[in-house]
Amino acid sequence: MSILRHWLTVTQDTTLSSSDQLVSIRTRSQKLKSNSTPRAKVESSKLNTHSSSEVDNSTTKELSARQQASHDGLIRDYRTTDAQERSQLSQTVQSGIQTGMDQIAGYVKSVLVRPAQPPTPADVERLTKQLESEESRHKNLKTNYEKLVDMYNLQKKELQKVHTRLRDSDQETDRLRRLLNGGSFDNPNKLADDAFKSEWSKMAYNIRCLVHTLDGTWSRQSLDDEVTRRLRRVSKDHQKHYQYPDFRISLMQGRLWILIQDIVFDTKQEIRGGPGVETLKATRESFIAHIGEIEGKLETEPSVALIAGWLYRGYPIMGKLYGNDSIDVKRVVDLETKRLRPFMADSQPRTDRTDDMVSGQLKDIIDSAIELDQIMMSSRAIYEVHWGDRSQEPGNLGRWNPEAMEADVWEHKISPRSRVLFRISPVLYKFGANDGRGYDSYMVLAKGIVVCD
Repeated sequence: MSILRHWLTVTQDTTLSSSDQLVSIRTRSQKLKSNSTPRAKVESSKLNTHSSSEVDNSTTKELSARQQASHDGLIRDYRTTDAQERSQLSQTVQSGIQTGMDQIAGYVKSVLVRPAQPPTPADVERLTKQLESEESRHKNLKTNYEKLVDMYNLQKKELQKVHTRLRDSDQETDRLRRLLNGGSFDNPNKLADDAFKSEWSKMAYNIRCLVHTLDGTWSRQSLDDEVTRRLRRVSKDHQKHYQYPDFRISLMQGRLWILIQDIVFDTKQEIRGGPGVETLKATRESFIAHIGEIEGKLETEPSVALIAGWLYRGYPIMGKLYGNDSIDVKRVVDLETKRLRPFMADSQPRTDRTDDMVSGQLKDIIDSAIELDQIMMSSRAIYEVHWGDRSQEPGNLGRWNPEAMEADVWEHKISPRSRVLFRISPVLYKFGANDGRGYDSYMVLAKGIVVCD
């Protein structure tokens, strides 16, 4: 269209007088037939060369006027020529346009479409070797990177261990310096005691919740022998006490506390840590009994502090040798869940869902007990889980002591003269502190829960 407009413009500019116009049009048609290809080349070249400058130098009004003048001239030519001359003119113009478009398309194709030369065998071999070389180099770099990562992680762990040992050494040096200078401590482990009490109370609450889940009747013939022994350890009159709803809940709580005592706090079962931790706990229990014999004798306190320090350092060593992971919890949970089935409420169907609920609660209780036991074993203070009252004669249930007991159920108004019928949970005693002093006295961290008459 650009070529046509340009041609029409030239035609308009060179128009002859109205009488000679037909002869002039015929003459131009003959010239277009003989020189259409060169003229299309020239016009296309001129158009491509100067199109941008013409647009830049011409205003919109001038361009519109030129187009209108060209259009008017074309209309006048069509009106003054016959059909044959119009046909010849149309063919000439179409031929020029087509020739120009073919030349443009050929040029674009020659620029954009450049067929690549097929690679030679030498090129293929060279590129193959280069690819293999790059793959080998990439593999070596990846291997070296993985080695560096492993080395970095190893050095990071070693650095953390060094920092831990350095921190412990600084703390130990500072503690010994203050002890040698006769310094005093303002209960440096009070926060730890509060956190410990909170965890103990949480475990007691979970035991109570599980008992309410299990609040049901049972048949003596359906009980496991171990369950019967634990109930007897809570109360010799367990069959009688179980007939009363209030006593029944307390009795079942005591049965679960005995379970936790046996499998976690005592050394009767290797539920975690293996034989090393079991041996260390046996030594610790013997030492606790020794403290009871020598408490109040100040001249023996240094030896107590040394033994407590040895136990404090021995637990991490045993943990590294044997591991502190819970090695038998799942088996214990499955076994004890089966033993608890006779106590499930009659309204509850015996389904896997019920077993899952009970086993989940029981596992939470055991996990809490293991966490508390780890805290007790890794402290310089000496913790004792004691089924009794140290202020009264051992071996007897004794009287209600508000300093070490909390009454859960009672038949008459509670008082210091009230007789203890059976114990639900043990008393948690603590000797000394985490700074390695004060083993001549003890405190009650958690009171024992009892049932009184």
